[in-house]
Amino acid sequence: MSKTQPPQSLYDAATQFALKQFNDRKAELLSMRHSLDLLQEFLPALAERGFPIHVDQLRWLSHGRKVSIFTTSTRTSQLLLQAFVELGFVECSRTDYDTFAIVDLKKGRLKVHMTVYLDKAAA
Repeated sequence: MSKTQPPQSLYDAATQFALKQFNDRKAELLSMRHSLDLLQEFLPALAERGFPIHVDQLRWLSHGRKVSIFTTSTRTSQLLLQAFVELGFVECSRTDYDTFAIVDLKKGRLKVHMTVYLDKAAA
């Protein structure tokens, strides 16, 4: 299968798609390498507070040169924000919506971006 011809089978299409995702993720990780090295310093302290960071939670926001950390639960996102603040991160921007807030934190040259889900009762 050449790069100019469409895939001949579903398997070939799936393989081609997987390779593109892999190459895109490798490029993303390379772009965020410096920030990942800076974040590495805080991983033990976050893990001690009950927040081990997994690589599948991390994305790169190139427009702001920020590491974006994804969480899925209300309590986890709130406690993770609190943990970053306890570690000396400063909230440099926040946009509140009905059920969540977009928060940017900074410590030194490391910028972290996250969504904090708000309690439904408070919304």
